[in-house]
Amino acid sequence: MSTTDYLLGRTEVKQPMKSVQSAGRLNRLPLLGTIRAGLPLLAKENWLGEVEVPSDLKADFALRVIGDSMSWVGIHEGDIAILRQIDIPSHGMIVAAGIEENEWTATLKFYVQENGYPVLRAANPNYEDIKVDSNHRIIGQLVSVQKEPPILQDYKNMLISKEIMDKQWNEAVETATKYGLDREQIANMIELFADMAKKMKSSKKQI
Repeated sequence: MSTTDYLLGRTEVKQPMKSVQSAGRLNRLPLLGTIRAGLPLLAKENWLGEVEVPSDLKADFALRVIGDSMSWVGIHEGDIAILRQIDIPSHGMIVAAGIEENEWTATLKFYVQENGYPVLRAANPNYEDIKVDSNHRIIGQLVSVQKEPPILQDYKNMLISKEIMDKQWNEAVETATKYGLDREQIANMIELFADMAKKMKSSKKQI
């Protein structure tokens, strides 16, 4: 491969260029699997393997993402989460946490301080908040994500989901139209029900 100056005609010297990947140094981090209580987090017994990351990335270990609880922020099953080891999280961080038993698998969630209580919140409304208590252990803060290239089946799954969602919305619109409701009335009703649901959820947490 030639230098940029040579390709643009600014020099007659043809020299190979270093690629970004070869020029940068890489570090190897442990890829953790099932975590055994009583052992140091990074003990070999917890390792599944190793992953390579840029040496300037401040990270200590990695986890393979399982499930779709963070899918609405682009973190999907099979991705590799790169994390920095921490003990005390801050509001808004994506953290790896779990209930420390004999063996446990860390899960990625938002760490949220709400109404004076810390909760682990998924980026997927199908999952309930998890109240953090003395049994939970925060082991790391997400600093980067390594993603596998998407496959054709991923695209087909998205199309299927979109078709189902479109059908459900069309059925809802048809029902509203049948009762003489226009778009503005529907929007107002949705806002009213959303506000009621929020107040009910808040009152349950205070009980």
